[in-house]
Amino acid sequence: MIGFNSDAKLRQFCTTTATFFALLFCNTLFAQIIGLPAPTNTPAATPSNLMFGNVGTAGTAISATPSQLVLPNAIPKNYIVGAGDVLLIAIFSQTYTTYQLPVTPSGTLIIPRIKEIPVQGLSIDKVQELLTREFAKVYRSADVTVSLLSLRNFYVDIVGEVSVPTRLLVNAATRVSDVISQSPILQNASLRQVRLKRVNPDTLMTLDVFRYYRLLDNSDNPYLQENDIIQVSKQTKSVTIYGEVKYQGSYEFVEGDSLYTLLKLAGGVLESAILDSVDIIRYFPDQLSTYTFSVNVNGFPPSSNIPLLDGDRVQVRRIPLWRPDETVLVQGRVKVPGYYRIAKGRTRLRDVIERAGGFLELASLEEATLIRPKAIRKEIDLSTIKEIDLEDPEYQYAVARKREDPKGRIAVDFKKLFLQNDDSQNIILEEGDIIDIPLFRNYVNVIGRVVRPGNIEYVKGEGIKYYIQKAGGFTERAIKGDIKILKPGSGDLLNADDVDEIEPSDVILVQEKPKSQFWTRSWEIFRDSMVIVGSLATTILVIRNVTQ
Repeated sequence: MIGFNSDAKLRQFCTTTATFFALLFCNTLFAQIIGLPAPTNTPAATPSNLMFGNVGTAGTAISATPSQLVLPNAIPKNYIVGAGDVLLIAIFSQTYTTYQLPVTPSGTLIIPRIKEIPVQGLSIDKVQELLTREFAKVYRSADVTVSLLSLRNFYVDIVGEVSVPTRLLVNAATRVSDVISQSPILQNASLRQVRLKRVNPDTLMTLDVFRYYRLLDNSDNPYLQENDIIQVSKQTKSVTIYGEVKYQGSYEFVEGDSLYTLLKLAGGVLESAILDSVDIIRYFPDQLSTYTFSVNVNGFPPSSNIPLLDGDRVQVRRIPLWRPDETVLVQGRVKVPGYYRIAKGRTRLRDVIERAGGFLELASLEEATLIRPKAIRKEIDLSTIKEIDLEDPEYQYAVARKREDPKGRIAVDFKKLFLQNDDSQNIILEEGDIIDIPLFRNYVNVIGRVVRPGNIEYVKGEGIKYYIQKAGGFTERAIKGDIKILKPGSGDLLNADDVDEIEPSDVILVQEKPKSQFWTRSWEIFRDSMVIVGSLATTILVIRNVTQ
């Protein structure tokens, strides 16, 4: 137990204990006692898009109350000390001593047992040199280090092309770009003519902050100071660049901009750009018509750089056939389906199939196709043919085009090429070709005038009669003597007598007897006659009603 000789000592102990716990649990008071900035619960401003401002719910503007910026953590090189900074001073001598000292509003450090030392406007290195000299007067062989414990906080204002004027709490490591990127900037705001009003010293700067966003150039992106005001104006002038540059589009124009400036802001030209004739399209003074002139930018920028004018458009053309990326697509029953590069005029069908690993089991060479999309022709509308004559070549051509399936098919016999080594089928491929190897279908398709049209399982050696019987036989309207066979590989429609063997995936077509031409024509005459008689009867009835 601790004994107390008097009430005064007991009172002193209780007071000291209460003060200790108050400082321990009240972080705001503790921060004020040691000189640190008091913590704030003010919500951070909603970060905006780099170019465009944010708008609140239902179109309401962001609140204009002071906000705390999302502050950078990195301390800038050659940081300048100012009022509100907190420094950690460590002294290594016979004993180890540390001080956590705030810079007073007058810009000084009050060091116990030494004196008040002015540090306003000095870098950290300079402060360390100054304190080393001062502590050497008190400590023998003292080694002094100074580090920044806490940055000073202060407010800056941003006005102009923002949804609402905004006051932000920042620190001494905040740049102009940090404020702009997290402020409610409007869409038409100028980022190349941002004005910064500074109190100490009294100056007005015009800054091209966009150069930092695009080129990481901080020359026009200074650190902020107390009471700075950032004014964002409206963008009124522009130039456009398109073609072989990294970032084509419209850019804000500032007086003095040159072609080289625009090329830099656009990320530079691509390797595929034609450099000896970059076109500049410019308006005549009447602002109604344009003229074009070309500039050679090889070895750019030359001493005579080309100045731009408001409204100029710059076109950087592409070198013809630059790195042609010609590919074909192999899909279906191959080991490695996908896109394959081809050499124009040299790569053949067999070459690509080999690179795709060859065929898988159950690959149907009978139905394999080579499609050339750019060979697809425009279909003819049958309704545009005035008189349909089955023997008219135009009508026959239109019908044949409609029956072509798939469109753009190139006639290739895969069985002859890969099973019989017939190189006449090994055609040269072209960019965009599609090679489709479907799954082998072990059946024969019977359609038309049979009882049960559909797929019949293929049996090697069986003929047409077998498959028609399996389909239930002919119907009454079937033409038994005119059966057609469709070969899926070539797309040929052959007479049954011309087919030596039925193969898997073949299509057997049993045609339908045409209706009697006599009865068809008789019905048409009777129908037309009844229409005429009906019209006459109606006319007579109307005349009778009028005359009575």
